[in-house]
Amino acid sequence: MSKGTICTNLLQGLVLETRRIDDDMGRTHELEHSAVKCMRGILYCYMRQSDKVEQFKQDPSPSKCLHSMFNVDTGDEVHSNSDYSHLQIDAVSLFLLYLVEMICSGLQIIYNTDEVSFIQNLVFCVERAYRVPDFGMWERGSKYNNGSTELHSSSVGLAKAALEAINGFNLFGNQ
Repeated sequence: MSKGTICTNLLQGLVLETRRIDDDMGRTHELEHSAVKCMRGILYCYMRQSDKVEQFKQDPSPSKCLHSMFNVDTGDEVHSNSDYSHLQIDAVSLFLLYLVEMICSGLQIIYNTDEVSFIQNLVFCVERAYRVPDFGMWERGSKYNNGSTELHSSSVGLAKAALEAINGFNLFGNQ
């Protein structure tokens, strides 16, 4: 699972809790801004791999998958596909699910149609790849931990939840 996605989830939880407090001294605004920055950072890192999304649409295999581990300073992927081709549909699905949740809560994360198009491509990839054997949320692959892929309930469940949430959803929110 992407540490950035988990961090974003924690920030979103804090945002929702501080909204309930009457006198928060600006903390809600600060937390909302941090959550948006975190999600936009993950989106930026994924968008830098848009060529892989196009390749994956043609051939859904681990060698052409998105990476969910990024260099914090540059946004580049940490490992090349030849070193680390871990297909993790659950990480991408979790990102999509949090994106929908955060936009529903009133945060604006998507700013332009290029980002909408990219998210639509991610949805298309998840739509096709949920039935492709991957490495699961523990990045082990099969239960024998020998580097082979298999279908994981974590990936299938998150893909289903993300696809149901984003179906017919307006990524621009109330705007």
